[in-house]
Amino acid sequence: MSVTPTAEGALLVRSPTPDSRYDMGNRRLFATLDGEGNIRSFRLPEGIAILDGWQAAARVDGVRVTWREAEAMGRSWRLAGEALDATIDQRTVCDAGTPALAQVWEVTNTGQTARVFTLSLEVTFDLRLPAVQVGSSSLNARVYRFLRDNPVSRRALGPRRWAVMNPLGEAQKRLKPAARRRSLEIDARRDGFRVRGDVTAALVMGDAPAEWQPAETGLALNFRAVVAPGETYTLPLLVGAGDGLAPDAYRDIAADADAFAAWLSASFECDDPLLRSLYAASLNVALAMYKELPSGFAGLWAGPGYAYPPRIYFRDSYWTALPILPYRPEWVRAHLLTLATGVHPDGVCPSGVIDPAVLPFEDQAEEGASDWLPDHQDSPAYFVLLLCEYVAWTGDAALLGERLDDGRTLWDCAQSCLNRLLAQPAKDRAPNDWADNVLRSEWVSYDLALLAGALGAAADVARHVGDAATASSYQVDARHIRDLLHIHGWDDAKGYLVDYRRGDGASGAGFVEDHLALDTLLAIRFGAVSPDGAASMLAAARTMLQTRHNAEQPHGDWGVMCCWPPYSLRADLFGKSAQALNYHNGAEWPFLSAIYAHLLMERGDPDWRYALTRWWSVHLERGWLTPVEYHSPAHPPGAFLQGWSGMAASAMLSGGLGLRPALDGTIAPRVPPWGACVAQNVLVHGRPVTLLATETGVTVQGAG
Repeated sequence: MSVTPTAEGALLVRSPTPDSRYDMGNRRLFATLDGEGNIRSFRLPEGIAILDGWQAAARVDGVRVTWREAEAMGRSWRLAGEALDATIDQRTVCDAGTPALAQVWEVTNTGQTARVFTLSLEVTFDLRLPAVQVGSSSLNARVYRFLRDNPVSRRALGPRRWAVMNPLGEAQKRLKPAARRRSLEIDARRDGFRVRGDVTAALVMGDAPAEWQPAETGLALNFRAVVAPGETYTLPLLVGAGDGLAPDAYRDIAADADAFAAWLSASFECDDPLLRSLYAASLNVALAMYKELPSGFAGLWAGPGYAYPPRIYFRDSYWTALPILPYRPEWVRAHLLTLATGVHPDGVCPSGVIDPAVLPFEDQAEEGASDWLPDHQDSPAYFVLLLCEYVAWTGDAALLGERLDDGRTLWDCAQSCLNRLLAQPAKDRAPNDWADNVLRSEWVSYDLALLAGALGAAADVARHVGDAATASSYQVDARHIRDLLHIHGWDDAKGYLVDYRRGDGASGAGFVEDHLALDTLLAIRFGAVSPDGAASMLAAARTMLQTRHNAEQPHGDWGVMCCWPPYSLRADLFGKSAQALNYHNGAEWPFLSAIYAHLLMERGDPDWRYALTRWWSVHLERGWLTPVEYHSPAHPPGAFLQGWSGMAASAMLSGGLGLRPALDGTIAPRVPPWGACVAQNVLVHGRPVTLLATETGVTVQGAG
């Protein structure tokens, strides 16, 4: 198997294998497809699996089809194969918002004699509603808050407090496995089948004749068609939630998938297939994260690996939203309104917010019922940053005054977030920021840099809406946090910000994790270090974190590590991060590499291409067709189709082309380091904008 980007930005897979997989999604589903025409997974974002299996075996005159190549783009996965003198084209697609997959088979007889095409299809349904939580979330929440807030418990447990609090936080929403599968009710109809479990699904195939056999959990179907010389036989199949699918709906679904692929391709055009495929794949994975549930819960999911209980995260969604804002700002607006419900009145924010409709009725009104892992140090800053980014891209300052059910506005929520962080800028020794397998504390450079950035952004917004006093106050606060960052984080001898520094505390033993962590570069992104300090940090990142320049790590050239050397204090590590070069302990994270690439592009540093694309080249070398969460040569990769791994599209548009609107909507694009390109379909303050870049300048169309 080999993967090659096409000139249009699609991915061409030669000699696909059963292990080839393509993940895609729309507002109502996540799906995984493979290199033999099977649907490995089809799941609704509220946690309901429609399929448990879809196994297809196609033959021509008894000869099994050999799949020659596949093509992936957006919401379309196409397989091309052959058997004898027949060619077979199979596409599996979804549209923008229907909870259904269409799979269309086309068999063309290029020979001189009639051929018999047969398709054996085994479809296994799931259709079970997920079960609710174990135990009482109300009790767990009260115990958690006691351990978090009571001074006696804080003193008695000390740094061991996290070992009790973190499991309690998870236990608040821990869920049982799905209920035991019951026998399905299968009703044959003229155009297919209706299948009932806990929920209803349909398999539709129009008037295509088929032999079928029901099973306890699905169907076995056999299709047979005689294809005359020179003719093409088409077999459309449609599977989805509910029972209202029309037999000819596959045409509209396929047309929508084609239009989306063309839109993706046109969004960024250049003569470099690798860059074009990276932009298309990154934008697609971000857009695939927006979900709308029947309950009304809507927002940006982290990915199919983090889908149930249905939830949105503060930190993941900030980086996922940045590529989306120029194209679908209304989705980010809806996401912010949902995310704000997780901001507590005192500004404390959980890691994420779940759909309260999945909880037992008696728990839905409990304080913190919607919290997913309570009290995360970076979440409040991310809420403020995303709110300010939204206003800058859209000019929609009215969102600041939108009210939650309790009467608070989103601007009230943002100010509460800042107050909470200003009151406690030092982080507890708990796994409650993005590196949630590491007990970073007390002065964490990443968290302080985020806070400095959030204060600066909030000052700009306050000034924009005419609140000069608040703007001035936040500017002073931002300067104070930058001073704290420099005092506690900067190491003159090393020339960069250390990861974190703990004071002496009651034990009298301080500690400094003085390796270089890629997340400390946020201090450069948010202007929290001097230009000389930024240059020194980027120089250190080049030699220490770019694996092509680091001979101490043993795996050659595989991208940008998130830290080096690995964490030195075993007592601060658990889970996957306890292993060197795994997870937060040195793996490559595409979202962090994109942030790094953005900084390099802004400075005209030729290393931008390595930081931006090396991880993507590794993905394609390994046959991974969508951005994954993280990877390392020494360990299995993280989750596939991961939303914030789409940050590369934002880095290219904002860092490369310089498209970052000011609050008044003005833009100042620049020639990107890759040279000539076209970026279109972008919205700035509601106006469509096209950027035409040449080697000497950028022309903006539609900005006036």
